[in-house]
Amino acid sequence: MKRRIKILILFLSIFFVSSCSSYRAYRTAENLMTQGKYDEAITYYNKALQESPGDIEYVIKLARAKEASAQQHFEKGRKFVMEGRLDEAEKEFNMVLLLDPTFKRAFEFLQDIKIKKEALSSLERARVFYASNKIKDAIDEAKRAYSLNSELIEAKNLADKLLKESIKSPLEYELNIKSTKPVTLKFKDAPIK
Repeated sequence: MKRRIKILILFLSIFFVSSCSSYRAYRTAENLMTQGKYDEAITYYNKALQESPGDIEYVIKLARAKEASAQQHFEKGRKFVMEGRLDEAEKEFNMVLLLDPTFKRAFEFLQDIKIKKEALSSLERARVFYASNKIKDAIDEAKRAYSLNSELIEAKNLADKLLKESIKSPLEYELNIKSTKPVTLKFKDAPIK
């Protein structure tokens, strides 16, 4: 009989310690929520849930913390987009979708960032082609960059500049020193001396 009482006391002690521990984690999470530290609060709500998996209040509070954190990351992402910091914005929107996969606006912003990054890549390729004297390829890439992102005025300006350079009168052709093609001169009605 004494043995059963000892086991019961041990069991109750373990239960009491674990519930105290989960309550401590819960209180810490609540304090972090009031401070706006939602990511940290999520960690503590998860800890409280691990120690008391059946507590519905912890489940609800965790869901609210994830929602608040997702909104916070979304606002950071929007700010980064406005500042042109696309890599940081992309990380924030990915975090939003990790916290709330149904957050449609974050997905839309990610798609927009992908297009803007591709436009910047096209503009960079246009510059490389231009430096390599591959004018047609440079024009195509600059036009593609501008078609992907009409806010990228630099791409439009480069395409316009290259188009003007490529439309030359027949007398304005330049010899390319790196060319391996033979030079042929044709004279019309020129007297030979």
